Amino acid sequence: MIGFNHLGRLGRIGNQMFQYAALRGIAANNNTNFCLPKWDNE
Repeated sequence: MIGFNHLGRLGRIGNQMFQYAALRGIAANNNTNFCLPKWDNE
């Protein structure tokens, strides 16, 4: 499983979208799952 703990904390919406796409792509290339950090409002 691949995760990115700083997703959403580094940069604004464009950077966050790129970070999410990169996370999904890396997970797909390695045939594994990805996880997202818990949001502050959850």
